[in-house]
Amino acid sequence: MAFWDEWTDGKKLEALSGFLNLTTILALAWVITNIPDEANRAIIFLVLILAATIFWTADSIKRRSIAFDSLDLGKTGNIALKALLTGAGLIFLLNISAQGFSIPSPTLTAIQITQPWALFYIVLIAPYVEERFFRGVVFPSLKGYLRELGAGFRVAPYISVLATSLIFAFFHYLAYGASGDAMTVAFIFSVVAILGNQVSQSIGFGLGMHFLNNLFAYLATTGGTL
Repeated sequence: MAFWDEWTDGKKLEALSGFLNLTTILALAWVITNIPDEANRAIIFLVLILAATIFWTADSIKRRSIAFDSLDLGKTGNIALKALLTGAGLIFLLNISAQGFSIPSPTLTAIQITQPWALFYIVLIAPYVEERFFRGVVFPSLKGYLRELGAGFRVAPYISVLATSLIFAFFHYLAYGASGDAMTVAFIFSVVAILGNQVSQSIGFGLGMHFLNNLFAYLATTGGTL
């Protein structure tokens, strides 16, 4: 399998993805209903996860006329778990070596949710939605569209990595008011996540990075209070 090839997803992990998507949709619906200050941003997240779910469903049942591609957790649970732990391990090592390193997360200061829901929302829901949409849908779909437009097998993936990462960085500005430095870091984060996903053959790598980074950033912001 070439580096930029898409991987085959296991049926059990597809079922798990469906469950996680549905759970995320229900959680966001709860936030919209019960936390007015966060409703607008939760609606954005809801639109993203619904779009990701539509693409994922279309890809799963193979009823697509154009490049509605999606990347999932991988072929086996072992692959997904290794990818998740590897992504988390990368952030953990950076945290240890850089004495409390965490990628600046504008999510933490922008989101208006108090404990105990803040931990669940910031560390799990927001990263899951962003990874599912940007790395799970935007990247493979852009790659597919560019190939259809004649960009070529070798060029399309690299353009897609850069374009996806730019969109991801700009999203952080629109959704959270991220600074220029934070947008730059978000861009680099996205590039690393995409490359790690391709190496591990699972979006679990990006999920592991995102979950643990947001946890470290959350703990740094709250003084270590869960």
